[in-house]
Amino acid sequence: MSRTTTTTTEVRTDTEPLWDTEDLARYLGMPFHTVRGWRSRRPVPVGPPFLAIGKRVRYRRADVDAWLESRTSTTADMAA
Repeated sequence: MSRTTTTTTEVRTDTEPLWDTEDLARYLGMPFHTVRGWRSRRPVPVGPPFLAIGKRVRYRRADVDAWLESRTSTTADMAA
């Protein structure tokens, strides 16, 4: 009997999956290095809130969606 194992980057807390940086970049349609760079901007990171779990970084979708909502502009001249 053969057994197939699949690896995934999703880590579950309760029922909410946590995303790694690649997952977040894919969700936002942004390059990986851009998303990673947001986290290391100083003095304050400019990207969504993240969790540091050991040496790993994870994102909650709810935090990402709230961050996106906070960046929503209603003024046309700000979009330029």
